[in-house]
Amino acid sequence: MYFIIYEVRKIDISYDPTIVELFNEIKKIEYLNKEKLKKYGFNDIRVSILTIMMAQKDITQCEIVNKINVPKQTINYTIKDLYNDGLITISQDKNDKRSKILNLSEDGEIFLSEILDPITKINKKVKEEMGDEKVKSLIADLKHLSHLLEKNLKLEEGD
Repeated sequence: MYFIIYEVRKIDISYDPTIVELFNEIKKIEYLNKEKLKKYGFNDIRVSILTIMMAQKDITQCEIVNKINVPKQTINYTIKDLYNDGLITISQDKNDKRSKILNLSEDGEIFLSEILDPITKINKKVKEEMGDEKVKSLIADLKHLSHLLEKNLKLEEGD
């Protein structure tokens, strides 16, 4: 007969309910945003890429990767998908043969405006109801939260 002896350690599982509530609200906002996009047959990565391309002409995939916190492979797959859907054009960079230049196609501009118009109206209404100062303050607070999380995760990982 064998006996297995386990070491029992007391684990502090207490939590701060306000932090849990904060992250639940962030998840809820993400969910609502994704549902809003899904209603128009889109996802947040596609819209982010197209919106960046609308704001910046002649952009490279590398520049998009640096602007969006999404793996390069996901961006690459999404760009191929957008190209196959006729929403973007891809051309060779004249200065760097390894790099491709991306732009919205005419269909992409029309499609994006059709999707963004109702979403922009909703976003403007939310911003008006919150007020500029509260929106700016919330952005600053969320950036600070993001920074603190990143810093403490790195400390925990030993980086």
